[in-house]
Amino acid sequence: MRPFIEGGKDSVILQPVTDEPRVGDVILAEVQTPYKGKTFVLHRLIRIEQGADGKVYVLQGDGNLSGEEFCKRENIIGRVTAVMMPSGRHKCLTKGRLWHRLLPVRKWLLKIYRHTLLKMYK
Repeated sequence: MRPFIEGGKDSVILQPVTDEPRVGDVILAEVQTPYKGKTFVLHRLIRIEQGADGKVYVLQGDGNLSGEEFCKRENIIGRVTAVMMPSGRHKCLTKGRLWHRLLPVRKWLLKIYRHTLLKMYK
């Protein structure tokens, strides 16, 4: 979920999803992948589709430009309510909703992030 959640550094607080997940939510879900089998992902919900067996939830990581994962409602484990940095400060979750809308230019923004900001924080 980079650039908004740094793996191995940031922590997330999850709550059970008791209502309908909304597009833009960051959720923890169990998905079936062709190369890893069943695995858990923490990704943003980018759209909800109607499939033959009911609703299909389409997930994509913020650092991904193309790859998508799919799951059903029963495979959604929780929704991220807060992201905490090692210092104890909370990160803003609303920036990620804007980030999703920037998909057409995200390639260049991620490149800038990886070659400048990421190196400064290591």
